[in-house]
Amino acid sequence: SSGINAEYGGLPSYLCPVCRTAMARDIRHRTLENIARRIPRACAQGCGEEVLGDADSQAEHQYQCTHRGVKCPVCMEPHKKIDMMMHVTTNHDITRVIGDIAAITLRG
Repeated sequence: SSGINAEYGGLPSYLCPVCRTAMARDIRHRTLENIARRIPRACAQGCGEEVLGDADSQAEHQYQCTHRGVKCPVCMEPHKKIDMMMHVTTNHDITRVIGDIAAITLRG
């Protein structure tokens, strides 16, 4: 990178675009990190939920999200978690699904 920030009139990227003073380059700004953790972000999996920016909240939502990708335990095709029940009951010879496909009862 050239160090020039075209968005702010060609100022070097280490200068503040407001006051034009030098900003620290390789120092974490914990105050801004803490603020960013409190800003809700849209789910990356497209479910429409907003999740707080901290890593724990993101990870918990990602695991529980109904739009996360899962593989069918019968054919191993990838599907959204929300669509798995319909896929299993319509495409495979299955009569009952319990939980997250933890138990599958085959017909016959």
